[in-house]
Amino acid sequence: MGSLFGKVYQGLLGLSMLLLTSYTGNNAGFVAYNHFVSEQTVVVNCRLVNAFENDFEDIFASGIKIPILFEAKLSKNKKIMAKESFEYTVNWISKYEHWEVVFGNQNYSINTDDFDYLIEIISDVKIEFNTDLADHNEVDFHLKASLPKLYIPSIKKEVDLMLLWKMKSPEISQRIVFTGV
Repeated sequence: MGSLFGKVYQGLLGLSMLLLTSYTGNNAGFVAYNHFVSEQTVVVNCRLVNAFENDFEDIFASGIKIPILFEAKLSKNKKIMAKESFEYTVNWISKYEHWEVVFGNQNYSINTDDFDYLIEIISDVKIEFNTDLADHNEVDFHLKASLPKLYIPSIKKEVDLMLLWKMKSPEISQRIVFTGV
């Protein structure tokens, strides 16, 4: 149990030291790589890039639940047709020595002890909108990600995790054109 406590303590100590230094942050962004459209559904798959480099392994191993927040919307002529807010939550489970990732918009979770796989699965963002598209041949899609402010017990302070992304939310906007719906 001593080594388990040590790992958690080291993770918290590393996180607090990181957040108190002059950290330069990541240049997080999105790329869209495919979409599917039917008469009642639009599914868009995007990928967060350059978002979890540098010190994220220590942050995710800190024992603090780290939410990644998303806001997505479909619009036509600036009128919102569908909107969805959701989060992916990364939590280090020290007892089992793995991460649990909860995908809030898809109602499932995955456990992994492989950091590279963790980054892969939290970087893939899938959004499904259920909306009537019968009278449309194109829609505008917009997705934005952010990190919250969290209270860090080891330093007894609230820290804005957006520092890790240089205080800039990654965003993507894309027109989705479709025919035959």
